[in-house]
Amino acid sequence: MNAILNIHRLGSLINKEIREKYPQILRLVTISICCYLIFWLMTLLMVATPTINSRGSIISAIFMVMTYLAPFILYKRENQHSGGIFYAISPVSTLEKTVSLFLICTIITPAAVFISLHALDSLLTLFPFEARGFHGNVWESIKDITHIHLGDSTEKIISIPNAYTGILLTQGILVFLCMLFRRNKIGYSLLLNAGAGILAMIGSVVYLSYGLSSGWDSESFAQDRIINLVNFYIVACNYALPAICWILTYIRIKRIQY
Repeated sequence: MNAILNIHRLGSLINKEIREKYPQILRLVTISICCYLIFWLMTLLMVATPTINSRGSIISAIFMVMTYLAPFILYKRENQHSGGIFYAISPVSTLEKTVSLFLICTIITPAAVFISLHALDSLLTLFPFEARGFHGNVWESIKDITHIHLGDSTEKIISIPNAYTGILLTQGILVFLCMLFRRNKIGYSLLLNAGAGILAMIGSVVYLSYGLSSGWDSESFAQDRIINLVNFYIVACNYALPAICWILTYIRIKRIQY
């Protein structure tokens, strides 16, 4: 038997965790649907006709919140002294626990929310409210690539994932923080992310100020420096940092002391 990864053992673990966490997943889907129904009712009361893109933005916002909350709701007890004991002694490897965590938090739960919201929107377009209500196919708002417009130098900007893919990638950071903190998971995670954002802002200002003090003698030089900074954050936030956090999540699960 492979002590690191066994497909049958992994499948049993995923099936077990889905059965245990099904009520929480359903709760996230239900909250998402209720939020979108509130938005729909507000548009009816205000006699507004939201565009496909505006509806897509609302769905994306709800999707982001539910996806980011998923690890804190689904795996809130796995690293605690009392609630995590059975998780620690379960006869599966650390890699299998990490893969199961990834599949449930980053694929299964977000897919349930994503499909539910888009299916609900499609259903709401069937209501004959003429000038009011929803019209058109919201699936058209899903784009493959998100572009950053920076003058004529857009081609120098690295293509970034669309909103949904970006959310799923960066969720890895919050999954690690969920497994890192035992108590006040959401509060500590928000504080840590806010602190990291402030440090990133300060670093950006210092980087750009250094270029200014070095003597920007042309607009193209200044624009190239900004483009380099944008590309750095695209790679760091969407790819490098999430990958590092998933590795750290594996290490954290392996070394949790109960």
